[in-house]
Amino acid sequence: MESNVQNKMMTSNSSFGDLVPGNIRNPENFIGFLRRVLIAIKKFLKTKEVVVNSPKQMIDQFINTAMLDKESMSLASMRLRMLFDTMMITSTDEMSNLDLVAEFISIASINSDGFKVILEPYKDASTVIDPQLQLCCLDPRIAMEKVKKQFKSVIFTSGTMTPLNIYPKLLGMQKDITVLKSHNIYLPRNSIHPLIVTRGKDQVNLTSEYQERGNKQVSRNYGEFLLSLCKMVPDGMVVFFPSYSYMRDIILEWVQMGIIEEIFRHKLILVETKEIKETLTSIKHY
Repeated sequence: MESNVQNKMMTSNSSFGDLVPGNIRNPENFIGFLRRVLIAIKKFLKTKEVVVNSPKQMIDQFINTAMLDKESMSLASMRLRMLFDTMMITSTDEMSNLDLVAEFISIASINSDGFKVILEPYKDASTVIDPQLQLCCLDPRIAMEKVKKQFKSVIFTSGTMTPLNIYPKLLGMQKDITVLKSHNIYLPRNSIHPLIVTRGKDQVNLTSEYQERGNKQVSRNYGEFLLSLCKMVPDGMVVFFPSYSYMRDIILEWVQMGIIEEIFRHKLILVETKEIKETLTSIKHY
């Protein structure tokens, strides 16, 4: 059966032998290769500190610890889909996790610049290890590449895209941009007062870097600073967080510190969620 499967693969794609390395061409060898990939990822997930690496650093670690090679890892997703097609597996729901691992390792192997691998060992500021591994694209040009290939023209509409001349550089697009202004915005008074606060009242650095997330002193200083603003600002306030998960963790810590209770004495708190209906309701009440 195994030889028949391999023969079918060879006839279904004439360039199969040229694309796929010999060490993962045989189905049994490829399954063994995937096992080594899973072992390498599990070992990587045992780290008890936040890790922010380039994909190359992670791939090099896999090569050294699990006898893997970069070429095979870069073709893992394509090779797995070939195996699904050859075995005539149409319902891949049960294989979705394996497909995700193969796609993750392939993208990480192919792309180095513009990506970061982020490993967070703890979830929701708890002490129980529940690792989350992310491959994040930090270069918008990579994300826009498919859009540029599919469409001749792209229209961006916004009232806050300034300065406009920086967007073609960030997105890797042509500079042929037309700016349309429906009306000039006029403010009768100077209503903007920017202020950058870098330290708390006990001189602790105020930062939302990954390395400092979970630092009780940082979250406490943020909370106390917000509380002091709530006491002085007569109207409503909008507080932005880098992510939903970070906002959830900070609010939980503020509840335990009693800061939320103090804020409630001065302001009504409405929290944005990922549910569109809840968010619209919060905006309406605000």
